[in-house]
Amino acid sequence: MIADLSEQLAERLIAQQGGSLVARVREVIARQLSRGDPRREQVAAELRMSERTLQRHLSDEGTSFQDLVDDTRRETARRLLEAGGATPTEVSFALGFADPSTFYRACKRWFGCSPSEFRCAH
Repeated sequence: MIADLSEQLAERLIAQQGGSLVARVREVIARQLSRGDPRREQVAAELRMSERTLQRHLSDEGTSFQDLVDDTRRETARRLLEAGGATPTEVSFALGFADPSTFYRACKRWFGCSPSEFRCAH
């Protein structure tokens, strides 16, 4: 009963706020990145909906929470590396990676090169 009411409220809030859920989830993820790996339950709570509702709406929009975390990290990494004001290690922690080597592997996957090589090429 309360879960149903909560889901109905979440759906109304999504409709009232007019923005896409994907955009709002990306905003929350971006704010949480520097605190570590963003957690679905934290994002759902901030958006005042259950994890299940969040998952269902993202699926309806053709994406997943983990895809949005990865996309948000990639785009933030691109901007930070192109700006050149921070070291790759600083960028890795700003993006919530546990250690720089994880960030380096992600850069290889995203851009096909290391963070330093990406910065030199741009």
